[in-house]
Amino acid sequence: MVDVPNDTRNHITHIAIKVMDLEKSVAYYRDVFGYEVINAPWHGGHISCSLRGAGINLTLLKYDSEESPEALYAGTGATIHHIGIESDDLEATAAKLVAAGCTLLSAPTDTPVKYRAPDGTVAEVIPLGSGRKRM
Repeated sequence: MVDVPNDTRNHITHIAIKVMDLEKSVAYYRDVFGYEVINAPWHGGHISCSLRGAGINLTLLKYDSEESPEALYAGTGATIHHIGIESDDLEATAAKLVAAGCTLLSAPTDTPVKYRAPDGTVAEVIPLGSGRKRM
């Protein structure tokens, strides 16, 4: 068992799921689990629909094209796309990610900083507090 410190600065704030049918997916999480839509902005190539609910936020991603590089980060079709983790210093965290063997998928000065962990998992680091704004 690993002893993990109780550090509120770095924690998972959301799980992003790539979906093929946004309306059907929203209805599923709303009707079955009671999630509510917070917002659903278009981000130059995809809709990022944030849902607030039971314990952790979900972000449903609907890409304009399944062939876009970001859509393919986690493979084709509907799948868990990435997890979001808060950090109080994105650039310093990006340097730690690289030192730990991660591959940056975006510039270390971008917000969010997207990366692939050594095991292949896709994640992003977001500014401290921004995940709680969704809750």
